[in-house]
Amino acid sequence: METGVDGTPHVYFYGVPATDEVLQLVGYFSVSPHGAVSEVEPSRDPFSPSDPGSPAHLGLRPGGDTPWLMFVDPDGVRVLGRGGG
Repeated sequence: METGVDGTPHVYFYGVPATDEVLQLVGYFSVSPHGAVSEVEPSRDPFSPSDPGSPAHLGLRPGGDTPWLMFVDPDGVRVLGRGGG
């Protein structure tokens, strides 16, 4: 989770149900300072052979409000901007 200067928390989540380990629940959402929750944005599998032990990294530029996700893939690093709070 990262929080923008406007107070919006941005959440990237990863989970595996106990009943079906093959099913992954991966996504991103934000919550406005007034409590409005954004639509959950599904995300790709965060693991790769180049970064097997760490899910994608969520970040914000210091002093900013626009989040990004970083994935480390075998052929390069991918940084994907999100829509913001």
